[in-house]
Amino acid sequence: KPQKTDFVVKKRRYSGFLGTDLDLLLKELKVEKLHLTGVLTNICVFFTAAEAAMRGYEVVVYRDSVATLSEKHHKFALDQLDQVLKIKVV
Repeated sequence: KPQKTDFVVKKRRYSGFLGTDLDLLLKELKVEKLHLTGVLTNICVFFTAAEAAMRGYEVVVYRDSVATLSEKHHKFALDQLDQVLKIKVV
């Protein structure tokens, strides 16, 4: 369960930013770098990482901490994040 000091942002779309106060919260907290983990690599992680980068955040996606339904889609999404969007994938 979240603690009283935790921040909770309810995600309703593929991106963690769309339709949420995530960007506002991160700016209030003066966050500049995001470390992303989660599922689905080729959908939710991809859209959140891309939107974060477009909003000026430094983004790191951890390949061993993201997953999707097929290895083919997982690899493709990570390659796109790295090679096309220039998001750091480690």
